[in-house]
Amino acid sequence: MGFLIVNRDLCESLERFKRLSSSAVTLDDIEHALALFYPAFSRYQEEALGASKSTCYKGCFSCCYHWVEDVYSFEGLLIASKLLTEFPDKVEAIYRRCCDHEVILQEVWQGVVRTGRASDEAEETAVLLGFHKEYLPCPLLTPERTCLVYEWRPITCRSYLSRSASSYTSHATACEATLVPPPDLFESSFDLLHEQYDTEGITGLRALLARLLSPTRSPGISGLSLR
Repeated sequence: MGFLIVNRDLCESLERFKRLSSSAVTLDDIEHALALFYPAFSRYQEEALGASKSTCYKGCFSCCYHWVEDVYSFEGLLIASKLLTEFPDKVEAIYRRCCDHEVILQEVWQGVVRTGRASDEAEETAVLLGFHKEYLPCPLLTPERTCLVYEWRPITCRSYLSRSASSYTSHATACEATLVPPPDLFESSFDLLHEQYDTEGITGLRALLARLLSPTRSPGISGLSLR
């Protein structure tokens, strides 16, 4: 019965995203669609893991030192909107950290290029691993080691689940993570919606927020244009 419920919820969510990807939408439309998708996706992941339950818990921040890639433009827009409306006093500091981390990523990338990696994939992997070694917490990680926008964290962040038995209290410690992404059926709808609001081909969370939270951004949150 649980599996049928998960599929029904996901199917309803998929139909909503199909409609959004083929028409003009507002930020509220996207928020409502994601609010329906996130819990359905979580239940889908539980079913996919089966007896091997996720051991993620509040206060664990092992994943929060990675450079988060593959973030959809509409996710970045919604997160930026939440920050600007609910945490305006934190926006400037988050913006500056995002910009600083972009500079460091560029330096890591330049170092990797000089080593002459064999392929683009190997180069990207080396860059992401190199950035992780810098031990820079996500700008959205609070002093209490929780995510400031946990309810609206990107799908990428949600797709990695810990299966480790131990507790993690150090950013230098990696947990045993399992990748459980959304079903492939969602990919085309997500991609079409992403292309409507793509910010210069940028999919890194920090890079997206550096542009969406910039003091020179277009004023207002009307519609979806924060550029």
